[in-house]
Amino acid sequence: YKSGKIEMFYGSANIPFNAKWISGVSSGNYVNYNLFAQTNSPELQANKKFTLMPFEAPEEFHLSHSGLLTAHPTQELLQNQLHFKITDANGVIGRKILPISTQGLFINTSFQPENGEYITWGSNTKLKLNLSNAAEVPITNLVATLSSNHSQVIITKAVLDLPYLGPGHQLSIPNAFEFQTLYDFYNGEEISFNLNIVSDQGTWEFELNEKVYIPDIQYHDQFVDDNDNNRYDIGETADLVISLINNGFADLNNLECKIFTDDEYVSINSNFFTIDEIKAGQTEIGIYNLSISNIAPDGHVALINMEITGNHNYTKNIEFKISIGQFVENWETNDFTSFQWENGGNETWFITTENPYEGTYCLKSGAITHNQVSDIYLTVEILASGNISFFHKVSCEANSNALWDNLSFSIDGVEKGRWAGETDWTEASIPITTGIHTLQWRYKKDVSVSQGEDCAWIDNITFPPLFDSPPILNITPTNIVKQMPQNQVDEEYIFIKNEGGGYLHYNIQAIDTSVVENRSIAGSNVFCSTEHYEPGTTTTLVLTVNNNSNDTEWIKQVEMTFPEGFEVISSGDINCPDGVLSSNNELGDAAHIVWLGEDANGWGVLRNGKSGITSVTGIIAEDFTGDFIINYTLVGDIYGAEPHT
Repeated sequence: YKSGKIEMFYGSANIPFNAKWISGVSSGNYVNYNLFAQTNSPELQANKKFTLMPFEAPEEFHLSHSGLLTAHPTQELLQNQLHFKITDANGVIGRKILPISTQGLFINTSFQPENGEYITWGSNTKLKLNLSNAAEVPITNLVATLSSNHSQVIITKAVLDLPYLGPGHQLSIPNAFEFQTLYDFYNGEEISFNLNIVSDQGTWEFELNEKVYIPDIQYHDQFVDDNDNNRYDIGETADLVISLINNGFADLNNLECKIFTDDEYVSINSNFFTIDEIKAGQTEIGIYNLSISNIAPDGHVALINMEITGNHNYTKNIEFKISIGQFVENWETNDFTSFQWENGGNETWFITTENPYEGTYCLKSGAITHNQVSDIYLTVEILASGNISFFHKVSCEANSNALWDNLSFSIDGVEKGRWAGETDWTEASIPITTGIHTLQWRYKKDVSVSQGEDCAWIDNITFPPLFDSPPILNITPTNIVKQMPQNQVDEEYIFIKNEGGGYLHYNIQAIDTSVVENRSIAGSNVFCSTEHYEPGTTTTLVLTVNNNSNDTEWIKQVEMTFPEGFEVISSGDINCPDGVLSSNNELGDAAHIVWLGEDANGWGVLRNGKSGITSVTGIIAEDFTGDFIINYTLVGDIYGAEPHT
């Protein structure tokens, strides 16, 4: 599995008692392997499954590229084992297990809104607090304070006093804190709280985040009440019934909904409507009256704007479209220019004069053979729910339920009808809702048998009001310029909008256009203030690491190998002006000590033009002679190339 999990299944087997066999997994190098307990066993339980799960570090732990482990645990850890595996360039593997436990105070919180599951504007919310003392001593005189910097949040119960929480004890307080939300939020806005806890034993800071929801009024549907065909025709005046839906989690009262347009073919006679209340998840209607010009083009689509206001200064601007005339596809233009048609499958549909339902032309499926399909589809925005109707004709293998060769019609990949056999022109009418939909007609053949003309025809498709312009891509912002060090994670938002019709298919590709700079830490060095040594003595070496880079290369790793005959008994961290390079504290004769340090963004902490100091104490052997040589390596930041050393 991609996660690293390995599963092995055993059915049943008769294994001789003296057979030698292995059950497990291996890298094939006789070193890295895992054996199951049934290896070499003559008894294997039937239908047995064995699972190997990969070790995973807790979410709060991070191991950098340089091997520096950092953590900020927010959950209690009791004797958790961290498994480390190191592989060098020659495939040599080393492993180590480090147990880790946390101590101190752990909390778990849950928000309890008065309106149910979600915090909404103008509501009261209680905060449940669960406390756990993971320390070995009691926590006494605990005072917890909840605060928020958001101007629309009022803390009504901010302080909790707790005199005593024993070691290993847990406590749940349902109404530990309370707060009230006002009204100036956007829908789904995240608010932050700070929970400060002070006791005799220490201080803890926790950040809590939760979203606030408000009403979210959206366009839902439309209906033309003209006592005729429920669409606007050229020169017609009729009522337009607009359905609005509240997709938010809060109610809205006293709605005033005003519409206006700049379209030259549409006149609005009554543009104002009020709605007393629209509850969360419910729909309500507004009724307006419009007139269409006598010179409006047939098939014209007009853009209407609606301005909505409500209580507590709620405002929302939405757009919707209305269409004029009837939308019909009959291919009488002898081309595919009336709508944005697309073909697919093994062979394309084509326009023919062969036996149309009416007029001169109709559409016929492509000439396919067994196990092939011929598709034609159209992606449009349906402006008002209604029915799509079309005439179809089929000549193919007759079969029950049209399971073999057949013509089918689908909306958004969901089949709505299927026809097979020898059928003359027949009308189908399929309901369809508002929104963007993909309509597909498919003629399909199964694995064998050809009968009749082995094809299908369609003609005279009548659509409900729709919008069928080509997709138009709009991107904000048009470019993003970033400069990031190695291993840094950051976010940038790109807003992509289809200002046209149909579905917009797009790809996003990130291109690194930066020029790799030839940066280095050339000239950097390590200086030792000790000039002489005396065999048989304990001495402390004061070592200064100087970053003399002239092009802003920062040092994140220092390695030193001490000579044989010098037994290291202690080593300190390298203290730098902007951080610390931490020692791995390797001790013993000829020790190899590594210091690592990087900031929160992955940069080294010993910056150019600055120095870091450490000390290493050791015992010089009595028979030590010759020069005292320390070999060192300095590692700088990585700018798209190998580390400079």
